[in-house]
Amino acid sequence: MRRAAFGIVPWGVAAIAEFLVTAVPSPEFHQRVLHQHIAVEIALMGDGPQHLEHVQAGVDLINVSFGTHGNPEMNIDTPNPSAPVEYEPGFKSGLARKIKEVTAVPVISVGRYTNPYFMDEVIARGDADLIAVARQHLADPDFLENAIAGHPEDTLECLACNQGCIERLSLEQLPIRCAINPQTGQELLYPEGPAANSRNVWVVGGGPGGLTAAFEAARLGHKVTLFEKEKETGGQVRYAAKGPHKAVYGRFIETLTAKCRK
Repeated sequence: MRRAAFGIVPWGVAAIAEFLVTAVPSPEFHQRVLHQHIAVEIALMGDGPQHLEHVQAGVDLINVSFGTHGNPEMNIDTPNPSAPVEYEPGFKSGLARKIKEVTAVPVISVGRYTNPYFMDEVIARGDADLIAVARQHLADPDFLENAIAGHPEDTLECLACNQGCIERLSLEQLPIRCAINPQTGQELLYPEGPAANSRNVWVVGGGPGGLTAAFEAARLGHKVTLFEKEKETGGQVRYAAKGPHKAVYGRFIETLTAKCRK
């Protein structure tokens, strides 16, 4: 098994060309059309792999992406340029590979990436040279450090719900937050701790709010007791996790519960 080696590449200032295919792709459309036709058509602009127009213009990197059914131009009521949870992590990697096959310029793959080990696999199999990550940084900025330390189970995985980030920014014109990370957007207000006085804290209810409150109170040095009437934590999220494509909600509760137990 190949050892994962994660890190930040110091590119400095680079010219990036972004190939954004505007469409309403179902998974079938994505596989049959984008991968087999549009990607190659875009990449072959110019006189050939070594003389593409974007390379001649001085582009250093190519970021390969496309929209989903929630894009603002497709549905102005729910603008959602970032893929929702029904899209699998790395679902655009095949498109990046098509571009990579016809150019010597480093290619970036983007699309709901959350797991650094999987990102490493995508690069190792030749689909891309780099992976772009956005929303996972909001959900848990320590995800890369956790992977390097060998504790990926400590990472809160992005739910791709877009409620605190994309939709908050697009619909309400408010600063970005995160549905599962209270620190996001409040970094200057977030208490680092420890608290001046350690207290006995009771938290009633083991749903996501209660679990988060218990974890944060314990992080600040308080002695926390969590009360939950059910046999399992999670509250209503346990039911949400049973829906199609919603297993990540169950993993969210499992991770948050484990963090509280520590």
